[in-house]
Formats: sequence, C-alpha cells, structure tokens
Amino acid sequence: MSNSITARFFLVSLIIVVFSFSTLAGIMFFLTERYSFEEKVSMMSSNAGKISELTVTLSENNTYAMQITYRSTLNLLADISDTSILVALPDGQLFFASENQAVNTETTVPEAAIARILSTGEFSSVSNLGGLYPNNRFVVGEPVLDREGYLIASVFVSSSASGYSEMLSNMVRIFILSSLSVLFLTFIVIYFSTRQMVKPLKEMSRAAKSFAKGNFNTRVAVRGSDEIAELAVAFNNMATSLASLEELRTGFIANVSHDLRTPMTTISGFIDGILDGTIPREDESHYLTVVSNEIKRLSKLVHTLLELSKIESGQIEYHPVRFDICESMRKLLLSFEQSINNKRLQVELSLCEERFEVVADEDAIARVMYNLIDNAIKFSYPDGVLTLSITRGDKNDRNVYVSVKNTGVGIPESDLPYVFERFYKSDKSRGLDKTGSGLGLYIVKSIIDRHGGRITVKSVQNEFCEFVFSLPLETEEK
Repeated sequence: MSNSITARFFLVSLIIVVFSFSTLAGIMFFLTERYSFEEKVSMMSSNAGKISELTVTLSENNTYAMQITYRSTLNLLADISDTSILVALPDGQLFFASENQAVNTETTVPEAAIARILSTGEFSSVSNLGGLYPNNRFVVGEPVLDREGYLIASVFVSSSASGYSEMLSNMVRIFILSSLSVLFLTFIVIYFSTRQMVKPLKEMSRAAKSFAKGNFNTRVAVRGSDEIAELAVAFNNMATSLASLEELRTGFIANVSHDLRTPMTTISGFIDGILDGTIPREDESHYLTVVSNEIKRLSKLVHTLLELSKIESGQIEYHPVRFDICESMRKLLLSFEQSINNKRLQVELSLCEERFEVVADEDAIARVMYNLIDNAIKFSYPDGVLTLSITRGDKNDRNVYVSVKNTGVGIPESDLPYVFERFYKSDKSRGLDKTGSGLGLYIVKSIIDRHGGRITVKSVQNEFCEFVFSLPLETEEK
C-alpha cells in the first residue's frame, strides 16, 4: 500500500494542505497581531496626547478647581477607553493614577522609561512598567513639556494584554478546528476521487495478467473523457489488435502446417511408390515432376518465411534506380498471358504516358505489381475484367499511382482493415488460394512503406476488388 498511487497521492496532498494551512496561519496571525497592536497603540497615543495637553494646562493654572476637573476628566477618559492612565513627575514619582486600575503607588516609573521618553519623545511596550501594574499591559507614553520645552511630567496610557492573548488563543482554536475539518473533508474527497481514478488502472492490471495467460477477451470499462478514459480506450484497442493478431497467428500456423504437410505427404508417397515399384517405371518421370513441383512449393514457403524475418528485423536493403514503370507493367502483364487466357479475362491497360520513369528499387516494385496482378487473376471470375492503370497526380501531388482491379469474389468489408496484416487469408476455405501463406500483402505494404508510398484497398464482395499504391516521384530508400 505504501507504494501505491493512492498512498502517494494522499501523502502529497497531505504535505500540500498542511504547508498551505501553516503558511496561511502564519501570515494571518502576523497581520492580525500587527494590526491589533498598531490599533491599540494609535488609540492610546491619541489619548496620551490629549492628557499631555491637559497636564500642560494644569501646570499653568494649578487651582483647586482645575485639579478637580483634571482628575475627573482623566478618570472619565480612562473608563470610556477601558485604559489605565498614569502621570509621573520627571523623577518617576506618580502624580496621578486612574481609579479603574490597581497600581502599586509605592513604586516609581523606571528611569529607563523616563529616559526613553526624553530621547525619543515616545514610549511603547508590553510590560508591567517596573512593577507598577500586577501584570503585563500594553503601555504607551508621551512627554509633557512646558512652553520652554522642559519636561514637567510623563503620561502613560496602558491597556490590558489579556484580551489580546485571549483573542489570539480563540483564533488559534478556530483555525485548528477549521483546519481539521477541511483536512477531513479533503481526505474524504481525495480517497473517493483517487479510488475512482485508480479503478480503471487496476482493471487494466487484471486485464494485462489475463492477456499474459492468452485470454484476449477482457476489456476495460471506459468512464468519462479524461486522460484515464483515453488510456482505457487505447488499452481496449490494443486488446482488440492482440486478439486479431492471435487469431491471424493461429490461422497462419494452421495454413503453414497444411502447406508443409500436404507436399511432404505427396513427396513421401510418390518416392515410396517409385522405390517399392508400386508406380510403373514408365510413369516415374511424371511423378518425379510432381515431386519437383512440390519441393518448389516448400522452397517458396521457406523463402517467404525467411523474407518475413528479414523484413521485421530491418535486414533488407533497397537500392533505388531510375526505371520505366510502364515498361515493367507491360512485361509483367505478358508473363501472366497463360493465366489470363485460362480464365478468359478481358484486360484493360491504361498508362498515363508511353514511358514514365520513377526512382525506386526496380525488383521490389516489380514484385509488388506481380503479387497484386497474381492475386487479381487468382480471385477473378472467369470471363471477368482485369484493369491495370498507371496515373500521375496533379501539379500539387508529386506521386505516381498504380492500380490493379478485377471483377471477382472481392473481400468482405469486415476483413478490409486486416488485409495488410501478417498471416491474413481472406479465403479461409483455401478453395481459391491453395498456395498462399497470408504474407504476400504484408510484404507488399512493407515494400511500399519503405519507399515512402502508400497502399489502399477498395472492395465490394462478389463484385470487384481494387488495390492502389503510390510512389513519390523522387523516392529514396528510408
């Protein structure tokens, strides 16, 4: 489980979520603390400034009535703003302390605080102000200067820090609870989403194990249209191709076994008949000729299999030369004269020019045309039509096209996608093609592909079949 996609996805998600929440919490706490502190300091500084002005006024008009007004005003301001107000003389002795906060009157304001006010003109801190307060508080101080600029007193405004700490504690609790809730919901979503994503992959794994055992019928359910769905479609297509290839391979083995067994049985029977005298001496020549033909069939089959091996390993080399493809077509057509006459076929030959040169391997292209014409004659109806043509593309199409068409049994539409695959034989009954191995069209396509061309097939069963291949006008071996 530790190496599974789900576990790794969980771990990565956990790291991302925790890091994101931690970063967010740090930023939020920093900004909140800074904002709250600055707001407190700003409010208390404003009050300290007003108290400083009142203190200056009192020093200039120090009457009993003014003292009463001064003290009542500062106590009222302390109550309204929920702060504590201290006014200290230059030596640190308290001159005034608001009634709403217990203060140790036996303690003086620290000299460091007075000195800081004198040097900087302000004071702000979180402290108990040298023991004046029983606990730490937010403290802001300002100097009270007379008309000549001499220090006559110091004003200290403080506010409880417990509310601030409580606010931060509440924020931490709220943040932790909300983070845990979000993490819980996030992991539930991740669990079900990853389970849904991994499900097709597990199905593919099971299907692959099934393929390894030779069962190609398993398919993966396709859900949605995302990348996993595309992979599932590709996997199913691969399974279909493997099943088709396995079917073709099985058919090929059956065909090759038949092609090997039949001539070998014939050869063995005739040779034994000649040796034991069953076949009369005057008939030996005839049966030896049959044996020779069967040996040639075996040799041709073995040669085809060896050529297939070379094609798949890339050992065959082609040597492009300039030659007249129209003349090659005419020569091939003459070599099929007897086969054409035996089926009484009508031949229609259409050449774009009397002479048309291409650059390609002449023997390889001749073999392609030979194979296509041989198949066309073999699968034509008697008294049918064999149509051969060579045409060139328009000015924007730098290709030459060779077409071989017949009127005959054709190819079933369901078999058309497979005609160029290895081991394919449309004539499963072997009634028309008794010598084919199902490799001819595969070799033809391999040759055309190596020359940079393309071969296609069109057919209607029991009507016609047409193969068309193209060659670039400046073909070079790839």
